[in-house]
Amino acid sequence: ILNRLNYVYTTTDNCGKVSVVGAGMRGVTGVIATFVAALANENITILQTVDSDTTISAIIDEKYVNNAVQALHTAFKL
Repeated sequence: ILNRLNYVYTTTDNCGKVSVVGAGMRGVTGVIATFVAALANENITILQTVDSDTTISAIIDEKYVNNAVQALHTAFKL
């Protein structure tokens, strides 16, 4: 479909997804800021994010997934 519409796009290989999940973050301010800061402090580039009331996820380079998980655990005191 994208090609038929002459839409120019790129793809990125070797991506991974990290998420924080929990009903306890519903309505709590600063959760996404903490999430982004934790990854930024590790110099991990966020390629895409998605969020809902109970989930925040980011697509990142797969080689940084373990570092990202550790950084998020530390940031959220898990």
